[in-house]
Amino acid sequence: MEQYVTGSLIKNAIFDGSNAVLDSVNPVFNCINLIFHPTDAVWISINAIFNCINAIFDCVNTVFNCANAIFNCINAIFDPINAVLCSINAMVCSVDALASRVSRIQNSNDAESISFVGVIRSILAIALL
Repeated sequence: MEQYVTGSLIKNAIFDGSNAVLDSVNPVFNCINLIFHPTDAVWISINAIFNCINAIFDCVNTVFNCANAIFNCINAIFDPINAVLCSINAMVCSVDALASRVSRIQNSNDAESISFVGVIRSILAIALL
């Protein structure tokens, strides 16, 4: 009977020791589990950080879109001015070409040719006003 009691005690001691080892190892695995499988609160925090970063980029994008719209507006203001200047330049070129032809056609002296070109330019300048 003593052997049975001693065997049971040894067996119980082994089980108690293994339980103690498992009890001490369990928190280590729980810690490892938390590292590799964070709780919802951790994921929510990480998600919030990325949402914040995304919001910053959205804000920067909005600033650039606004700046682009301003430059487009400025460009739209100068487009008609540029078109008018191009038209005036084309008219001046046409007047010069016409005056050049007229002066070649004329057989009179240079003074008359120059005065005729001046008259045409004056008429067109008044018409443009």
